[in-house]
Amino acid sequence: TVSVLYCARGEGGFKKGIKNKPLPTMSSPAPASSPAPAPLSPATGPVQMQGSPALSPLAPNNIVVESDWSMAKKDFGPTEPLLSEEPTEEELKENSMFEQQIQATIESTNDSEARVNVLGRIERLIQTWMAKLLRVKKYQNPEKHGGRLFTFGSYKLGVHFPGADIDTLCVAPRDVDREDFFTSLVKILRKHNLVTELNPVRDAHVPVIKMKFSNVQIDLVFSALDLDRIPPPSDFSIGADHLLRNLDDASQRSINGARVAEKLLHCVPSIGNFRVALRGIKLWAKNRGVYGNIFGFPGGVAWAIMTARVCQLYPLSPPSVIIRGFFRFYSDFVKDDVPANQPIYLTKTLDVTNEYGKKSWNKKNEQFELMPVITPMCPYMNSCYNVGRSNLQILCSEFKRGKRIVDSLKTDAEGCWSRLWKPSNFFLKYKVFLQIEVSALDSASFNSWSAFVESKLRHLVTSLETWPSYSEIHEIAKTSYQLYIRLWPFLFCSATPSERLHFKRAEEMTAANTDSESANPASQGKEDSSTVDPRSQLDDPTISGYYFIGLDTCEQRVADGEARQIVDFDGAVDQFHQSLYSYGHKTEKMLYPNITLVKRRNIPSWVLSQHEKDELRKKDEALAARKALRAQERRERAAKKKEPAQAAAAEVKPVSEPSATDTTGDCDVEMQKNDPSEAGGS
Repeated sequence: TVSVLYCARGEGGFKKGIKNKPLPTMSSPAPASSPAPAPLSPATGPVQMQGSPALSPLAPNNIVVESDWSMAKKDFGPTEPLLSEEPTEEELKENSMFEQQIQATIESTNDSEARVNVLGRIERLIQTWMAKLLRVKKYQNPEKHGGRLFTFGSYKLGVHFPGADIDTLCVAPRDVDREDFFTSLVKILRKHNLVTELNPVRDAHVPVIKMKFSNVQIDLVFSALDLDRIPPPSDFSIGADHLLRNLDDASQRSINGARVAEKLLHCVPSIGNFRVALRGIKLWAKNRGVYGNIFGFPGGVAWAIMTARVCQLYPLSPPSVIIRGFFRFYSDFVKDDVPANQPIYLTKTLDVTNEYGKKSWNKKNEQFELMPVITPMCPYMNSCYNVGRSNLQILCSEFKRGKRIVDSLKTDAEGCWSRLWKPSNFFLKYKVFLQIEVSALDSASFNSWSAFVESKLRHLVTSLETWPSYSEIHEIAKTSYQLYIRLWPFLFCSATPSERLHFKRAEEMTAANTDSESANPASQGKEDSSTVDPRSQLDDPTISGYYFIGLDTCEQRVADGEARQIVDFDGAVDQFHQSLYSYGHKTEKMLYPNITLVKRRNIPSWVLSQHEKDELRKKDEALAARKALRAQERRERAAKKKEPAQAAAAEVKPVSEPSATDTTGDCDVEMQKNDPSEAGGS
């Protein structure tokens, strides 16, 4: 806390007991000596809709808020602010430069309007489907009971990137259940001419329908409330606690996203500054490979909560100052050498006295969760429950790196932001990787199968952390797990069939099946389709994607005098394969993943970016230069060793050769050769 207070204002530090100037109200303008933060323009802030689409309740910016100055006067968060001063001219100039850096994360007005139009069409489609369904169930005036569509996630918060998906929630009355959602609605969507890549995922932690509607990626979840009808927007608030009554766990998790997004926007002093700062944090997290709840890193909600907490600590600061405070705060607050960190939350307290408190996060019951980031809506939940020990250490390392960069802001303001979200050198840092190949025989099977395998990858990382053969390396080296295992949270797919990788593991599995057939007399004479590798039956049978886990080494030093041996990962891999057996919708078109150890030079070239290729080429050139230098040094050392011997040989007086007439000498020499005793005696 002391270091955070010191870093709050850079070199000047944070003065304890400082008297803040009275904040201007909506009726009194800001003092001329201390200008208010400049309002966000459409080029640097959330996109403002033009015309009627801006009035849609589905638009992310359709929320009535007070001015930044009046909001800053309110009391936010569980603690007092670290900095309650107005921004200086230097900070506003710095913020202008920061906003220019993130312009690429803002989509165009046309794309924003297209999203709003798509959401309107989906809402009308859902209302038509629900009216027909309720009419079959003998409802009178079913149109008046119809459902509503809500947005949440990055789109609701107004920080979505171009091309990002839209998280949506379908709310229905009690007589429309989830079975109707995944049957009759899915049938309608399959026949719709604007719907592509439809993928219903019933068994997910939050059941969802994934699809593209008019080329816009949509994630649609469902929740049936304990109501006879859904009230009109003027009489309905998604944040009301009574809506949770009699909901099952899946419905509660589905509705929780919309409730959290709605509440989160009311927990920050300035929504405009929060949105711009969160865009910068998301850009940094994605480029550094620390984004994605499914991979064991904080997801979009968690990063939003963490950014909102810093906004509470810096209520009047512009986004650039919030970014600096973000890294200075979390580099000190989040630690990787403690059993569990203190919770990060936005509300005054985490105590819940109503009937929904039983399911809320509790520090005593969840004491082993490493990084609790608590949602601001009841029931409170930890949005970072997936974060493991290795990923926590990666996060701490990235926080410290970010702090080092923002501390250099005054000396290099323009280059600071570019260095902050410079892509991670994952493929340059590690030399050995665990490569997971996910394959299927058609695109629909691949989409659902890869999504399920992706959800299990963090368990593979946990197995590698605790597997004895791998742990033994660190015991020998007497070091801790610091960035030794790292899952890269991206799926790499090749569009060129010739660039697919073929592994021996698939051939070995086919051979094992053939051996089992020969051992069973009843199976001889007929071919079972389950024992034949489907990839051998087609020229280009599979659609494949690849995940990579970076490892510090794949070899283990043994006792002195013995050779190196490859560390055995089979136990962890088999355990991962067993976790995939729980997928109840697996078909023959979905192939079990091939997992192999590969060296960096064997990774396909299309996986690496041009920057990584250039860096690897420089490394190869430097390595070749070092090898040439060592070879030259060896030759020079060998030449130096020969010089004394040559000098000694030159100092010895050469023996004169006997003349041709001296036959006695010749006889003496011949005698010495034939008589060793004489030679030795002489």
